[in-house]
Amino acid sequence: MKRAGYRLAVKSEWSKLRSLRSTWVSALLVLASFLALSALFSSLSRTSSQATIGTYVQTTQAGELLAQFIVGVLGILVATGEYSSGLIRSTLTSLPKRRTVLAAKATVVACFVCALGLVSGFSSFFVALAIGTPHGLSVSISTPGVLFAILATGLYLAALALIGLGVGFVLRSTPGAVSLFVVSLLVLPLICALLASVTSVAQTINYHLPSSLGQSLANSAGPPDPADPYSAKLISPEAALLWLAIYTAASSALGWLSLTRRDA
Repeated sequence: MKRAGYRLAVKSEWSKLRSLRSTWVSALLVLASFLALSALFSSLSRTSSQATIGTYVQTTQAGELLAQFIVGVLGILVATGEYSSGLIRSTLTSLPKRRTVLAAKATVVACFVCALGLVSGFSSFFVALAIGTPHGLSVSISTPGVLFAILATGLYLAALALIGLGVGFVLRSTPGAVSLFVVSLLVLPLICALLASVTSVAQTINYHLPSSLGQSLANSAGPPDPADPYSAKLISPEAALLWLAIYTAASSALGWLSLTRRDA
């Protein structure tokens, strides 16, 4: 019975997600950002004689910089949209077990965004190859580390969408949740970068923030660029995945507590 309830909940949440215009607008924006930025940076790097495999693959996944905000907002809207419309009451009436509701929403959001990230990541990589690689650089999908970097893009975006989902359930306000999400991805890293010259603690925090974790994963196809001191100090891709899992679990746990302990 539990599995049947979960399957029905997943079907219901997928029906809701695909019926929203914002879902497909977000998907188009993510794909467009990947393709556009990949084409732009690949064109600019063709004449570079200092590019490495790691930096080249990172440029093919440059769309991640914009996509991370888009999928985070999408995850937030999946939660806050039901509160703003009042639909959450009928959802919880049809599915009284709130953890099942959260699990179904998380499953649908994670699978959709991960698939979207993979399609965008592979598409942008092959677009970049079609444009051309920098002089003296031979890169293909079978090059060690390349496949992992692209797969990690999908995992990173899925994790951010789940973090947004958790934040949405905690705050239940779209403006508040989006503001907090943007601050954590954009403003907080800037503050830490400004304070890095004053204290090493700020620098350490910066390298463990979600945005830095994404850069670490995108740059995992090869050694960091020695000319870029920031990339050279990023944590390892394995550690980045671990920290990303911690952030996702913490956000999901807070969302679960908010959904189960507070009235709808």
